[in-house]
Amino acid sequence: MPLLTDKYGGTQSPTVSLYTRPRRRSKTDGASAKLPSIVGKSIFRAFSVLGILAGLLMSAAPAWAQIDLKVNGVSGPRVGVQGQQVSVSVAILTAHQASASVGIRVYLTRDGQKTGARSVGDFGPFTVSQTAIHTETIPVTLPAGLDGNYYLAAEVDPLGQIAERNEYNNFTAATEDIRLRAPLPALSVDQVSLGTARALPGAQLRVSCRLRNQGELGAQATARVYLSREEVITPQDILLGQATNITLAPGAEDTRQIDVSLPAQIKTGTYHLGIVLVNDSATIEESTADNTSRAASPLVIYQEQLSLMTRSLPSATLEVPYNLYLQSAGGDGNYRYDIVSGSLPPGLRLDGNLGRIEGTPTQTGSFNAEARVRSDAREDRANYQLEVVATGVSLRVATTTVSVGYLSRDYHQRLLAFGGEAPYQWRHSGGELPPGLQVDGGDGELVGRPEALGEFDFTLEVEDRLGAKQSANYRMRVVTSPTVLILAENQPKAVLGQPLNYQLVAIGGRAPYSWEAVTALPPGVTLSREGVLGGTPERFGRWPLRVKVSDSTAAKVSDTALLEIDVSDPSDFRITSGALPPAGLRGYYSFVFTADGGTPPYRWQLSPGSLLPFEFFLVEGPEQNEAENTAVLYGRSFETGAWGFTIRVTDAAGRRREQPVSIYVPELNLGTGDGGGCRCTEPVGAKSLPIYLGALLLLPLIWRRGRRRTRC
Repeated sequence: MPLLTDKYGGTQSPTVSLYTRPRRRSKTDGASAKLPSIVGKSIFRAFSVLGILAGLLMSAAPAWAQIDLKVNGVSGPRVGVQGQQVSVSVAILTAHQASASVGIRVYLTRDGQKTGARSVGDFGPFTVSQTAIHTETIPVTLPAGLDGNYYLAAEVDPLGQIAERNEYNNFTAATEDIRLRAPLPALSVDQVSLGTARALPGAQLRVSCRLRNQGELGAQATARVYLSREEVITPQDILLGQATNITLAPGAEDTRQIDVSLPAQIKTGTYHLGIVLVNDSATIEESTADNTSRAASPLVIYQEQLSLMTRSLPSATLEVPYNLYLQSAGGDGNYRYDIVSGSLPPGLRLDGNLGRIEGTPTQTGSFNAEARVRSDAREDRANYQLEVVATGVSLRVATTTVSVGYLSRDYHQRLLAFGGEAPYQWRHSGGELPPGLQVDGGDGELVGRPEALGEFDFTLEVEDRLGAKQSANYRMRVVTSPTVLILAENQPKAVLGQPLNYQLVAIGGRAPYSWEAVTALPPGVTLSREGVLGGTPERFGRWPLRVKVSDSTAAKVSDTALLEIDVSDPSDFRITSGALPPAGLRGYYSFVFTADGGTPPYRWQLSPGSLLPFEFFLVEGPEQNEAENTAVLYGRSFETGAWGFTIRVTDAAGRRREQPVSIYVPELNLGTGDGGGCRCTEPVGAKSLPIYLGALLLLPLIWRRGRRRTRC
């Protein structure tokens, strides 16, 4: 039987029809065939839409993954008061394509690390725009009862609400610490003024001033008015009067007028009037630099009469230096001298400003001169006869008495002689000098620091160039100063781990003294009531210490001083690790830091302000099965470049050592083929995965369109 050829070139048996009429479908058959078709199309369309949306989202994912927030710097004041508000500046470096709202959390940390840091508040939200540096100034209230040195730190997006490519740079500490202290008074006095520029001895004066408390704690105070020949006002000057029971609240200001009287026997001259504001409260101020102020204009104390008090001159010796001051009283204390008639011996002259006759006479004989003194538009005169004698005139002692000395205070007494032939040589020839004093023979001075109370009788002898001798007997009283003073010329020194024995010294007032520490002592150091620093220092460094001493009088006269205990470190504690080797791109990295010479356990950390590269970590050595004196830096590098940071290690004695280091990640060498021809600085999958997922979800659409073409 011949075969038949169809229109597609195929063959069919002649018994088979090329066209078969379709069978009529029943309603049941139509329903069963239509339901799978509808469900299939719906599922296909849903997957197609999801594939398109997922592809769009995933294709945009690499740009979204570039968002990064970084705390670029933190700064604040160097001193803060517990419970008070300070301004903290936080710089945020942003890298993204749109504005965002972020929160900031502020911390106080002892070592610049987040671990163990104390949160002082969450702030914000703050709006940050596209890639830029934003600086926010945040008012932060410091915790009460927290004192010592801390670092301010800040963390951006502390709740992790924004997904970032790097979450490890959101926290940074300030590079300089802040010292927290308790509230203290801060007293000051200024705007001191008088209603007059001239006054007579015994006159009544009204002094105006402004008293302020710029601290955080109220105080009781006394304002004392002093009169001084010098521009610097001290409690050793003439006390004219005072105002007591002054209450100054924090931030308070008090304008006062204090009535005082000048002493009736005060010498004329130019004086400076000032006020010392004394804190009578138990709480000591951190600084008393502003507690003293003086009037801008000096006060001239004058008398209506002027008198040239020196009425005769001692004789001079030929070729022997001569030195004598003319004494005057009255006027305004500012004197001008001159010779109005006659003349001084050749070789001598009169200093018109000082009233001093000085020089070396070159001619013997008797010389007459009339001297004049002028002051405050007044004048007085005196006639003098000065005799210049030849060598061989008997030697005489001019200093007949010595002044009172104060226990443990510097003492200076000039010894004078005339006649004979200079130079003169002084010596102690009998009796008992006060312990601590000695005779400077060449300069003719009694100097030193008295070390015992009482009255002392002694004899001093002077000898001239020709060997002539003359002596004089003296009685000197040594008494205690009415004020107490801590001698802080030599600061205490100690050695870490070795016993300390240092006696603090005070002078004045009445012994015995009672000592106490106003601020915290260094760890391991003690202070007895007798003023002995003892114990064994446990931490090295320079430790400021304010101490207070009180005498045994009923008034408990006291003084305070700021000392610095220098605890030296005899050990050879150091970081012995060298430079870090380079890291390979996308390779795992590990380096061990080692310290020697300290007291374990050791604590390793980054210095405040230092940041590790992304995906790098620093842990204690024992956590990685290393020795207790080590730390391990490990991680994986995903970017090329160089990063610098500083490693810090602290031992149990508080000794701290730092070492700046850097890690370098070179680019891949494309010529060797090691990198497969890729210079990516991040894993390829990070950018390719969204594209792969989008393409996978689009496969149903591609497959459907292929089926349609086949059916056509």
